[in-house]
Amino acid sequence: MQDTVVYDPFFQDMPVHFGMSFKELLASKHPTAWVEFECGHIGEDELLAKFFADGRRVDGQALKDMMVGAVRSFALLEGGVGPGCAVSRIWVDGSTS
Repeated sequence: MQDTVVYDPFFQDMPVHFGMSFKELLASKHPTAWVEFECGHIGEDELLAKFFADGRRVDGQALKDMMVGAVRSFALLEGGVGPGCAVSRIWVDGSTS
């Protein structure tokens, strides 16, 4: 579903945000942290603490700002707000309405 109906910034925007290639991002991220977060097994603080396998710190607010901005930009380019805004609200405040 991601990147079809809803834009997923993981593939293009996130590597740029961290100043690396997509291949480098895949090699350096924690292997399960993002999935654990999306499934609700860990919270935002834990995701940010273990985002990278080597434990380097992540500026959570900067990451959220990038992701919300990327989703909103895509929604606007596609001609409306649509489902992308729901994804950004989930990240920002946990709401889906």
